[in-house]
Amino acid sequence: LTFLVALFILIGHWNREEDSGVVVTADAKVFSAAGKDNIVLFDLHEGAEVEVEDRLPPDWVQVKLTDGKKGWMKTADLATDTAQD
Repeated sequence: LTFLVALFILIGHWNREEDSGVVVTADAKVFSAAGKDNIVLFDLHEGAEVEVEDRLPPDWVQVKLTDGKKGWMKTADLATDTAQD
């Protein structure tokens, strides 16, 4: 029983540490895949909050919006709350 309680606490801790970010440029393009030669799916404006799903260092990050939309954007257009080395 103690193990299960510890496991649930640990899972809750992991869920709170999701990587999120805020768009820091006036107009950030979100693409269908990493690379400017791909289709622009939508634009995000400065201050938009996103969840970081994946990274393709050094230039690209996959983001997810609260409505479920996903895409890739330039890392430079986003400030994240979790440091990445």
